[in-house]
Amino acid sequence: MEYIIIADPLYRIVKFPKDFKKIIDHPYLQRLKWIRQLGGVSFVYPSANHTRFEHSLGTGYLAGIIAENLGLEKEKYILAGMLHDIGHGPFSHSTEFVLYKISGIKHEDISIEKIREMKDIISELGYDHGEIIDEIRGKTGIISGTLDADRLDYLERDAYFTGNFVG
Repeated sequence: MEYIIIADPLYRIVKFPKDFKKIIDHPYLQRLKWIRQLGGVSFVYPSANHTRFEHSLGTGYLAGIIAENLGLEKEKYILAGMLHDIGHGPFSHSTEFVLYKISGIKHEDISIEKIREMKDIISELGYDHGEIIDEIRGKTGIISGTLDADRLDYLERDAYFTGNFVG
């Protein structure tokens, strides 16, 4: 299998299946490069300047490791991890309460809708978009649960970029 190699400050060198370039380059994932993971926290901690894009790749990477160690299909969980936050808006969670109060919609709802729109690409990669949605909703707890890949990545990534990383 051929891979895409990406350098990450937390995990060093990470590999994703080469076919996932379609997902990484997709506008829904690329737009996350402009959404700060910690909203306005960088006004207090100038180094807290990382994005949802980096976090999504990190979540995919960790989800793949967890799945592989549980004997599950690693690549499916990488994909779900990459896509879990594509519904985030500007300033991350800082403004989400307004969206919810006005519309009753959470970023997870938007992520699920965007994944439905991507069903053809996901299908071309050999996966069922419904299974990806199930993982984002917490089916196995790997992407969304009590101690999941999402949380494991953002806790470590946020600590690193705010200068509180203990390694």
